[in-house]
Amino acid sequence: MKSFNAWFKGDGSYKGLNVTFETPTGQQFELQFHTKETFRIKTETHDLYEASRAANATKELKAANAAKQIEYYKKIKIPKDLKLLENE
Repeated sequence: MKSFNAWFKGDGSYKGLNVTFETPTGQQFELQFHTKETFRIKTETHDLYEASRAANATKELKAANAAKQIEYYKKIKIPKDLKLLENE
């Protein structure tokens, strides 16, 4: 199991706790844990995320999209004791 606590890591354009698991046969899958607010924002800004991942996305577009996402997420209150869930 590997976890990524995006509340404290990354550029701030995404907030959530992602945990990657691996089955005995090597298949990996990820679970994303969100608050009601972060799930709403993730859904509302998903088009920005997808546009940034496109093969023809420029550095400028990626930076502009990240800035827009950061604006959404910076208004969210960090859940209590979330820092206890460290990245592995």
